[in-house]
Amino acid sequence: MLFKIDLSSKGLNILAIAHDRHGNRGETWDEELLRKLATVPHEATGIDLSGNQLTDIEDWRPFFQLFSSNVNFLDVSNNLHLAQQPMFRNRFNQHITNLFNYLPPNVTSVSLAGNSLNLFSETQLKNMFSAIPPHLRTLDLSNNDLRALPLNTLVEVLATIPATVEKIILKRNKLFSFNLQQNDHLLTQLQLQVHDSSRRLDLGSNGESEAQRVIGPMLLLMQQGYQDRTVPSEIIAKILENLLASPSRANQFVKAHIARVEQRRPCFFLPCQEDNMSPIPGSEDSDKASEVQDNDQIQSRQQAAAPRL
Repeated sequence: MLFKIDLSSKGLNILAIAHDRHGNRGETWDEELLRKLATVPHEATGIDLSGNQLTDIEDWRPFFQLFSSNVNFLDVSNNLHLAQQPMFRNRFNQHITNLFNYLPPNVTSVSLAGNSLNLFSETQLKNMFSAIPPHLRTLDLSNNDLRALPLNTLVEVLATIPATVEKIILKRNKLFSFNLQQNDHLLTQLQLQVHDSSRRLDLGSNGESEAQRVIGPMLLLMQQGYQDRTVPSEIIAKILENLLASPSRANQFVKAHIARVEQRRPCFFLPCQEDNMSPIPGSEDSDKASEVQDNDQIQSRQQAAAPRL
C-alpha cells in the first residue's frame, strides 16, 4: 500500500547541535529522530516536512538515505521560521539550495508552497532555482505572494528554473489581481521567456482580472440600456470599444458571448442598424454561418415534403 510519511508540524527545528573540530557550531539531524525514521516501511512514496520551521540544514544525505527509491515527493511547505526574518533569510536560501543539491534522483516533485518567497531578492531566488537538479519534474510555488515581485523580476526568476521541470505550480499568488493590460503583459512575457509556459505553468486560483470583474455589470448595463433606451448608444458603443480593444482571452470570451446572443436575439446587446452602429467584429461570420445553416434546413424540409414518385 502506498502512503506518505507525515512529519508535518513536528517541531523539527529542534535539531541536534553539533560542533566540528574547530569548534564551529552547526545543526545536524537528531539521532533519535533518524532512528525512528529508519523503521519506516519502504513502501512510502512521499515525505511531508511542512510546518516545521526548518533552518539551515547543510547536509540532507543522512535524512534521504533512510528512504527507499519509492519516495518521489517531498513537501517542505510552510517553513517560514527563517524566511520571515531578514537577518536569517540567507540561511533559509542556502537551506533550500542544499536540499536541491542533495535531492535523490527518485524525488521528482518538491513543494515550496507558503514559504514567503516574495521576501527574497532576485539574486537569492535565482541561486535557489539554479540548484534544481535535472530529475525534478514538478515544483510547487503556490501561496508565496509572488504578486509582490516586480513583473520583470518574476519573469526572470521563473526563467531560471530549468526546462527539465515539466510543471511549475503558481496557484494562489494573486498574479491576476492586476489590471487587464498588466495581465496581458504578464502572460505574454511568461510565454516568451519561461519555456513553453502554456504547458508548464499552473496559474489557477490567482484572482480575477479587471475584465472578469466588469464583464457582468457591463453586459447588464448594455442589456438594460437598449431595452429601456435609458442609456445613450454612444455610451454603450464606448463600453463595447473598451471591452473589445484588447486581444486578451477574457475579451475574446466577451466578443464570442455577445455574438452568440445577437445571433439568437438581434438587438439584445447591440443596437439595431437604425442606431448606426456597426456590428461587433466577428459577428458577421456567425451571421453567415447561421444563414447557411438556415438555408440547409429549409432545403431539407422542402426535400422531405416533396412527393415521392
